[in-house]
Amino acid sequence: MTFLKVTRNLWWGLPVLIVLLWTAGVLVAPDIPGLPTAPEVTWIVLPIARFVRDIAAAIVVGGIVVGGLLGIRPIGRVLRWTSVWALIWLAALAVQIVFTLSDLAAADPMAMINGPALWSFLTQIQVGQVFLAQCIGALLIAATAWAVINRATAWIVTLIAIAAAAAPGLSGHGGLTGGHESASISLAIHLASVSAWVGGLVIVVALLRLEPQRAAYLLPRFSTLALICVIVVAESGLLNASMRISSFSSFVSSTYGALLVAKAVLLGCLVLLGWQQRTRLIPAIRAGEAVSGSILARLASWEFLAMGVAVAVSITMARIGPAPETVQTHLVTPLMLVLVALAIPIVIRVALPREPRMPRWATQYPEISAVLLLIVGTEFAGVGLPQSLLGQNLGSLLGASVLLLCGWLFIGCLRGGRATPALVITMIGWPVMAVGVAIFEAQQLTAPALAPIIWATLLAEALLTMVLLRMRRATPVLVEVLT
Repeated sequence: MTFLKVTRNLWWGLPVLIVLLWTAGVLVAPDIPGLPTAPEVTWIVLPIARFVRDIAAAIVVGGIVVGGLLGIRPIGRVLRWTSVWALIWLAALAVQIVFTLSDLAAADPMAMINGPALWSFLTQIQVGQVFLAQCIGALLIAATAWAVINRATAWIVTLIAIAAAAAPGLSGHGGLTGGHESASISLAIHLASVSAWVGGLVIVVALLRLEPQRAAYLLPRFSTLALICVIVVAESGLLNASMRISSFSSFVSSTYGALLVAKAVLLGCLVLLGWQQRTRLIPAIRAGEAVSGSILARLASWEFLAMGVAVAVSITMARIGPAPETVQTHLVTPLMLVLVALAIPIVIRVALPREPRMPRWATQYPEISAVLLLIVGTEFAGVGLPQSLLGQNLGSLLGASVLLLCGWLFIGCLRGGRATPALVITMIGWPVMAVGVAIFEAQQLTAPALAPIIWATLLAEALLTMVLLRMRRATPVLVEVLT
């Protein structure tokens, strides 16, 4: 029950995953005349199985790191948790193997279970070999984690867990083929760091709910580990992204690029939330104060939500892959428009320790910046004047910079009694702008074309509503905005 309470916000990533896949058009099999496709159930179950696999792998890595290495001595309770979650990881891998083979063979998944194709897949094809290595790793961890007795054995199991969690980086479009060694290595490091960070936080919160007396030594140690993981995640993610997107115009005009920015925004939120915990809890521990596990769980609940959404975004990115420039239909995707104009400025604003200095006219008349933001968004994403005058790459860079500046001006000048009219103007104008952009792009407003616009607009309205509600509070600082 403790784990269910602690991890429930992580699982909110599942509905987000379904929405993202549906919006991107990869939740159902494509109807290509003359080509066989896997059953609909395969397209639905496969990403769900991967989500469960990623969460279970993270908890296993976090469990062995926290239970075997960060404690004064191995923590038996945590190591038993690790063995159980290794079995869950193994089960998720088994499901994923069957449905991956179903996807590759465009056949019914039940026909893949007993057929000779399954063994050939696991032993002769690189993707299958990676799955087999993960299964062996998960089985070894399940059999040995509960029996860790010292740091030497803990290090052995930890290395097995990290290698198994990082193994998916060696398959797929980042595999070790065709000169993609750098992308594969950076992705593997990225996956291992994310697993240690996410899983470690889950384990720490769950353990301290039951044994709060361990907080005095466990929280400072995990805080240092989390900081290292954040740096590695950011650096490896940036390196990996630079190898997959060829130009800035393809970056702002593709769903893959928008999801990449969404991951960066979520990482920023996680860093800020983690910093909040560090500045609140670590000084209290050093002062000799008792830290309740329930308080830590409450502070970490929003982190788990952001982590679950980040996992969903990552799976969607892997499912769709970077789109070739020849098939991109937007100057700027609806999601990218929301992220650059609203999400990034909000994260920057709430991270600042004090009110930013803004032009007097902007703070006195924030309605002007609201209208300016809508005009620039329509022009950049719909009309595309910078792209026409300066070319796609330079024009996209200039347009995105101007849009970000307008978003910062809008968010930064929201103070006092006139903030509400400015927010209402933006909330009313955003759907109008989104439809206007689609008309400028000469798109037919069919259901597939409307889905990304609708979901991006809902996200924009949610962000603006959040800001509006928080503006009514006396002290809208970072932590209160996000918690």
